[in-house]
Amino acid sequence: MKRAILILLFAPLISLAQEDTVMAKIKQIQTGMIYMRDNLNRAHSQFVTGAGMTLGGIAVASLGAILEPTTNEDGSIDDSAQKATIIGGSVLALVGAIFMIDSHKYIGRAGKWQFTGNTITYKL
Repeated sequence: MKRAILILLFAPLISLAQEDTVMAKIKQIQTGMIYMRDNLNRAHSQFVTGAGMTLGGIAVASLGAILEPTTNEDGSIDDSAQKATIIGGSVLALVGAIFMIDSHKYIGRAGKWQFTGNTITYKL
């Protein structure tokens, strides 16, 4: 009989403690989702920037390929502007491709959080 009375007295406290742990878990999940969303947004932004740079570099290199070399007064052909445009466009396309590849580091970071007890940790 005494046990039943004690259980009935402590039942509200036990339920409040369970609600606190549930709320803590919900906060952990919300924090993890915010962290994941932030990393995925960063990955997307960097990937789009890299894609734009790559397409721009390809366009500039293509423009350099269709440019006609100029002829100097002495009859020699000057193709330095054409070469510079092709090289500049190629470098820009390469940098854009590197940006696109590098953006995947944020995707890897987005899934590296885990729950331990009452906190969220980041796996290295």
